[in-house]
Amino acid sequence: AKNLNLVGGASFTGNVAGDRGGAIFSGGAIGNDEVDVRIGGNTLFLGNKAGSNGGAIYMAGGGNNSTGRATLLLDSERGDITFTGNEAAGVSNAIHLEKNTKLKVIGRNNVYFHDRISGGSGNAFVKEGTGSVSFLGNNVLTTGGGAIQLYGGTTRLVDGAVLSAGNSDFFMDKPDTRLVGNGAIIATDGFEFRNGTVSADDLYKFDAGEGKLVATGGVIGTLVLDGGKAVFNQTTFAVDLGRDGLMNPVADLVEVNGAVEFKNTNTFTIGQWANGTFDIITSTSDMLTFDKSKWNEIVEGRRKATIDWKNTGTNLSQAPVYDKTVIQLTVEMTNDFLTWTNGADERGNRQWDSSSKNWLGILIEGTDCFLTDDYARFTGKGQGDVNVVADGVTTGGMLITQGNYIFNGGGISGRKALDPAMARAYDGVLRIEGGRTTFNTDVDFEGEVRIVNQGTHVILGANGKIATDGRFFLDSGTTFEFTAGEYALVADDIVFNGDVILHRPSVASVDNVIVSTGTVLDRIRLDDLFDGKTTGLYAQTTTYDTVDNPHAMGLNYGQIKVGEFADFNRLGWNESEVAAALDDVFADGSAMDEEFIRLRNTMYGSDMTNEGVEYILDQMRGTEMAADALTIALWSPWRTAFNHLSQDQRFLPAAAHDPAYRGQVGTQPVSTKDFWLQGFWRNSDISNDPAGTQSYTLESSGSILGVDKKVTMNTTLGLVMNFTEPRLNSRFGRIRAHDWGMALYAKHFISDSVYVNAYLGFGHQEYDYERYEMAGKYEADYDGNSLYTSVELVRPIFWKRGGTLLPLIAFDYQKSWASDFEETGGLFAKRVTDGELESTQIRFGLNSRWQLREVFSLDTRLQYGRELSNSPYGTVKATFLSAPDAGPMKLHGVDLGVDFLNVGFGGQVYLNACRTIYMFGDYDYDVGNKGVANTFQLGLVYQR
Repeated sequence: AKNLNLVGGASFTGNVAGDRGGAIFSGGAIGNDEVDVRIGGNTLFLGNKAGSNGGAIYMAGGGNNSTGRATLLLDSERGDITFTGNEAAGVSNAIHLEKNTKLKVIGRNNVYFHDRISGGSGNAFVKEGTGSVSFLGNNVLTTGGGAIQLYGGTTRLVDGAVLSAGNSDFFMDKPDTRLVGNGAIIATDGFEFRNGTVSADDLYKFDAGEGKLVATGGVIGTLVLDGGKAVFNQTTFAVDLGRDGLMNPVADLVEVNGAVEFKNTNTFTIGQWANGTFDIITSTSDMLTFDKSKWNEIVEGRRKATIDWKNTGTNLSQAPVYDKTVIQLTVEMTNDFLTWTNGADERGNRQWDSSSKNWLGILIEGTDCFLTDDYARFTGKGQGDVNVVADGVTTGGMLITQGNYIFNGGGISGRKALDPAMARAYDGVLRIEGGRTTFNTDVDFEGEVRIVNQGTHVILGANGKIATDGRFFLDSGTTFEFTAGEYALVADDIVFNGDVILHRPSVASVDNVIVSTGTVLDRIRLDDLFDGKTTGLYAQTTTYDTVDNPHAMGLNYGQIKVGEFADFNRLGWNESEVAAALDDVFADGSAMDEEFIRLRNTMYGSDMTNEGVEYILDQMRGTEMAADALTIALWSPWRTAFNHLSQDQRFLPAAAHDPAYRGQVGTQPVSTKDFWLQGFWRNSDISNDPAGTQSYTLESSGSILGVDKKVTMNTTLGLVMNFTEPRLNSRFGRIRAHDWGMALYAKHFISDSVYVNAYLGFGHQEYDYERYEMAGKYEADYDGNSLYTSVELVRPIFWKRGGTLLPLIAFDYQKSWASDFEETGGLFAKRVTDGELESTQIRFGLNSRWQLREVFSLDTRLQYGRELSNSPYGTVKATFLSAPDAGPMKLHGVDLGVDFLNVGFGGQVYLNACRTIYMFGDYDYDVGNKGVANTFQLGLVYQR
């Protein structure tokens, strides 16, 4: 095609041309023709190939025998345009401009060239609009002798890309035009910068997989201008300053391989500051300038930068001698004693960088920015997250006195040797004297690290490390908490007088967890880690006492050693640590200590493996059955009584003489007394306890005998007695029980259309307890009691003849408690006390009753309940009889959950002609977020 207008939204992928133009071929102009190809935004050219030229696009342009011209317009107004992975003749190539072709980029989005642009002769490149164009990697744009003109937006060179105007020129104008990046431009006829911004940064690289620019983590770059004279007029140079790995000053540099005319209308801005003298523009010959006295200083708070030639010394008259091929910035920054505030009213952006005014200093009134080598103090203001700039910060020292601070992002360092220009020389020491501090980053201080004062707590996150050229000192009464990782703590000398909490990593073995570069780590030096002050080190040390590496300590978590070296420090190496690990399993009141571990250790010998500790855990967990068994009595016994009261609509008051109502009643005589007998079977499957390790099944069967009497036209009173035999089975054992109960129930109409059901009952349980272990079982017999109460408000709605809807709201309360008991049967026998569980819930429902025949009716139930009490599981306390001094462990039962849904149905059928005896049956399905239950009931009623 000669002329093409592609709106956009297309993908040219994997196209192949034997000669030219893998995806698009534009033929040459004839005579004075104009050939225009327009590519709209949101377009991708990926993996296209051509045999000779134009991997993605070939533009013949004016052709070989024509004076005509052509334009390839890339318009990113509606989205990005990307060229990547395209080839011509086996070489990276996006576009070939044969002759007299203008490549023009416009629009407000991005154009990415990851592939080269080749050209014949007489071509040109023009950039307009507010968007950007990026030349990436080893990219080369060759215009073939045509000009490069920038009139807006951003032109970026990435990873050494090259733009070549050949024997033509480079031109840049308009204030919103930016030339940025790390690469080179070739223009034999010279460069003219009339306006805009030049920034030789190295911020980005191109991710071909994502099709976009990603940050490199770097800042400093070099922009090379190679060819004729470069004229800078009304140009802004955006400069970043820094230091290389050897701490030498480095800056964004514009390097001109030719002459320079530098006018006094140019300005400089500094993004990233650093102290020192920096080359920012160089040339191969002396620069021509106008009235250098008009070059302005850059002053920002405590930072000042001056612009001048490179000073190489003085002459015989003591006048300065300049090298006029180099323009330099000399920066002086005065460091200060800063206090973190997180900005005015502690409402800043939580950024620790060189541009956010989140600090209160001494030299500047009001808030200030942090500068390199400032002393940083944290005194309780602006507590919470402190996000360090990705490149990190360098302090002259740091002090934390109180508060809760969490440091994230880049590293924090402190140094003693400060630049001569600094006003104060600090000691490069990290002092933490109070509060709770978390470092989710690397910390490196030349002076030392001191953690002092009672209650000070320092946490090193899983990705953090602490290093110091001096001493790491942990004072008594303080806590240092970290995860075992390679080189987690490196210091010249290490003193642990406080508590160390060392968390287990995701791997079984870690070398060089603690490294002391200046002193030898021996067993005696590390006594503090294992004398009971330290918690969490349930591992073997592996390298600290070897000949090959006496300065480092590694940890191996393959086996928990309790008794080894017990003669050295009275207890085993980490008996207290194993106790603490067991405590973690039984939080909220557990109190295991070395006495218990030593007792277990005596039983098993000197070495306890993981299996041994898991065995102990199983013995402890097994007693949770006693807490589970507290749920045996919580079976909502009022359900049977309330179901019975809803079965006979004759209990509605005589005042309700509406014909529709009398039609439901039929001609039955009004009964004043009912005798009823019921049998039931219920099965519950409960899981998902708080620790995720428990579950059980509970099966119950029993019988219920009841009698009730209508004592007034509006009130019925009843008495019910029940006997059930529940059976609880868990992976630790089983519990059987006999459960006797008695209750009063009532139904009272508070108006013609609303009645109340009420229930108050008491139960007594006798438990038969068996807990299994590897070599036998533990047994016990004990008693328990229970209390039940429920109030239900019902508002019947007569739907039509024979049908009644029964919306309701209810409050239920039940509680069970068990007597103390002692197990018999082995070394791990325990005394179990303080068993208690209570439940309070609110219930909403929409039940119904349907009189389908004169002798048959059908009931349905739909109810939702929500737990209102704070503890949805029972608790007991267990103490080992053989180690009473170890103290009780608080054990939780299975969590019964917060919500439940009840769905049920049932029916009644009269068995005799006078309708005084009827049989009823019901089924209920209860489901909650922790388990399910199924209940079947069958009964007989005699009415008088």
